Amino acid sequence: MDVQAQGSRLNRTVFFLSAAIIIFFSIYTMLFNDSASEVLDSVLAWVSTTFGWYYFFAASAYILCLC
Repeated sequence: MDVQAQGSRLNRTVFFLSAAIIIFFSIYTMLFNDSASEVLDSVLAWVSTTFGWYYFFAASAYILCLC
């Protein structure tokens, strides 16, 4: 299998957009710890009340797949 013949499979748009979002949220949570805590707590409360058992099973399945 010749890797150079196939070319790069990296989608630069998706990669850099994802990296920018991750960096933004990381910096936001480090600089504004109290505000980020309140926002993330309210997001978690909304997700758990809206999706309920589906969220619980999806999160559990994800954790089990990591093992």
